[in-house]
Amino acid sequence: MVNIRVSINGITGQSPYDVYVCQTNISDCVYINTINETSYSFDIPKPLDNQFNYVIKVIDDNGIILTGTSVVYIPPTPSPSVTRTPTKTPTPTRTPTVTPTNTVTPSITPTNTITPTITPTNTITPTITPTRTVTPTITPTRTVTPTITPTNTVTPSITPTNTVTPTNTITPTITPTRTVTPTITPSPSPAGIPTLSTTAISSIGTTSAVSGGSGISDNRSTITSKGVVWSTSTNPTIDLATKTNDGSGTGNFTSNISGLSSGVLYYVRAYATNAMGTGYGNQVTFTTDAPPTVSISNLSVSPKDSYNPNSVYGSGYVASSGDEVLTALSVMYATYIPTTDSYEKIDYPTIPQYSGSFSFGNNTFTQGATYYVRAFAANAIGGAYSNVESITIPYQIPVVTINSIVRNNSTTVTIVYTISGDIGSIQGSGVAFSFITYNPSCGYGDTQCYANSSPVIGQQTIVITTSVGGSIAAYGINQGDVYGYSAVGSVPS
Repeated sequence: MVNIRVSINGITGQSPYDVYVCQTNISDCVYINTINETSYSFDIPKPLDNQFNYVIKVIDDNGIILTGTSVVYIPPTPSPSVTRTPTKTPTPTRTPTVTPTNTVTPSITPTNTITPTITPTNTITPTITPTRTVTPTITPTRTVTPTITPTNTVTPSITPTNTVTPTNTITPTITPTRTVTPTITPSPSPAGIPTLSTTAISSIGTTSAVSGGSGISDNRSTITSKGVVWSTSTNPTIDLATKTNDGSGTGNFTSNISGLSSGVLYYVRAYATNAMGTGYGNQVTFTTDAPPTVSISNLSVSPKDSYNPNSVYGSGYVASSGDEVLTALSVMYATYIPTTDSYEKIDYPTIPQYSGSFSFGNNTFTQGATYYVRAFAANAIGGAYSNVESITIPYQIPVVTINSIVRNNSTTVTIVYTISGDIGSIQGSGVAFSFITYNPSCGYGDTQCYANSSPVIGQQTIVITTSVGGSIAAYGINQGDVYGYSAVGSVPS
């Protein structure tokens, strides 16, 4: 017998490795060694070395059995004059040329490669790459030198399970005939808070609107509540009472927002809550519908005179909310707080579409009365009043005319004058005289005032004492204590 040496290369798995050799026709195996290397060579122990076929088993530290069938061929010693017929005739048949008295080493190249089937004996876990090829390299160390008579043709019996090189190095190629692909279940990512988007605002009213949420992901943790939350401040959270609860799960949802104030800007975010916390959608804003806003200011009055009646003037500003078009605008006057039913009002058929300034004026006023003025504007949402302003209409300034100026003697002068106008009750009348000032008025400079003891509306006469000439003007006082003067006349010397 000769030693049969086996080499194993490319061992993978978790070291150390236990190496065994088993006969193919028995179940018992022989322990060879425990190694840490990925390549290993050893001699087949007795009594297994007289066998033709072996099973080499390598078991790694995890108990994984790496099994390969190694086929070892031991050529028999041929008889010189005997022609041996192999049980299986290889194709082609190689007939070596034999020179007598020499050692003949046949050069044999088999025409096929035997691919043994490897059946894994255990379940391959994901830590093992099941597609590797275990190729043990077996190099026999014995040399067979047959004694051959030159007159004979020796046809050796070849079992075509090995690749035989001219140096009698047998290297079986072991290729697994199936690829085992393990089913690998990746470890799940950690759970997180939900994600979602806020639905655009719709159906905006004076106290309500509609929103909701979409594109919801629970991030591997069940959503227990969802809805929208709103506020007049940015980035509202579920700590506020102003929110909806629209159920659970990942379905899209619609939220009805209510209890709002008209004409107010609101901030809205969708939310969803799971065991990991609360996630919020993007923030959207909207302003609730409202009637327009309107204001008035700068009231003034032009007192009535001989040419114009009393007139009140003012200005204002109106603005409509959102996209609502203005449909009405008017200014009202009354001796009480006016409404749209008030008789004295001015309607504006041409008004700003959304907002703008306006002015107004009216002359149907009673002297001495206090009037209240305010504006009213409307759109499709409703109407609104402006602030209230008040103004008192003054009495007309007395209209005074000097009819005549006559010197009676060296010391007295008679003046006839007339008072007219809507002055209410007359509070006084007379003349103002100055021999220095051209335009005399009572209480000014050197002017001397002479009051009529019985003032009336109409013509009246007054006599003054003066020995010199000068300038003179008659006057009347209306119910509002406003003086009216005549044109200046001349007193003769």
